[in-house]
Amino acid sequence: MTPVEDEYSVSDGTFWQWEERVRSHNAGLPLEASKTGKFLAGKDWFRFRGGRQSFNVLFLRVGDGERGRNELDLVGSGRWELFKQFPGQRLEIRVTESSFADQLIGRL
Repeated sequence: MTPVEDEYSVSDGTFWQWEERVRSHNAGLPLEASKTGKFLAGKDWFRFRGGRQSFNVLFLRVGDGERGRNELDLVGSGRWELFKQFPGQRLEIRVTESSFADQLIGRL
């Protein structure tokens, strides 16, 4: 199993892929940068940066620990081990807008 890390930013309700990191080039993983991106080969990771890919919804097929250990790291919210909470499921991740008060009430 090859570790893959994707990094996204959010702007105006849209996910923008900033970087994808892989340790090797197995089936289904990128081999070269897109026309608008960069490829960086480092000691531990191959990095594909930029590329202007955007998504309104991210669909994530979650592993079960044996076939993938998906984690979600949200700045300010910590890291979630999705493979333990949602093993074998398909998640839809969307950007939603809510007030600070709504967030506090939702956590009570």
